[in-house]
Amino acid sequence: MRFTAYRHMVNVCFTEKEAKAEAEEILVEDGPNEDGMMYQRPGKLADYFPKPFANDAAAAAANNGAIPPDLSYMVLARHGGEDYLYHLLNGYCDPPAGVELGEGQHFNPYFPGGAIGMAPPIYNEIIEYDDGTPATQSQVRERKKTRGSNRIDTLSKYLRGAGIH
Repeated sequence: MRFTAYRHMVNVCFTEKEAKAEAEEILVEDGPNEDGMMYQRPGKLADYFPKPFANDAAAAAANNGAIPPDLSYMVLARHGGEDYLYHLLNGYCDPPAGVELGEGQHFNPYFPGGAIGMAPPIYNEIIEYDDGTPATQSQVRERKKTRGSNRIDTLSKYLRGAGIH
């Protein structure tokens, strides 16, 4: 999600205040200062989501040898746009009879060919709700619908937490 900034979530799935609070949870390297040194500062709305991996080799090592796709523009790149991405992220299930998956692969009927190396990014207890609601997979999906938010931007928060970029 290297092309998604915290400002993209304002009035979509967060208020400006909530998006600022999310951004401030990260530290961003900035500078140089007057001494020529780089420094760390709390994130701002204009900052982009941090990368979950230091480089492509680390990303591949953590994902069964596959470098995860950048989902920033996936909505624009695929037929069906946000519906495609929503179903891709939520459509994991057991493979039908006769379908064999390789080691580290998962079945998702919305992915071309059905076999996908990316583990399900939305799962039980992926987030904590302030009101104490259990964060089951179905509850996470239901909350997204009831907030009335654009699915792709709401999912970006979960993707970041799941280590997807």
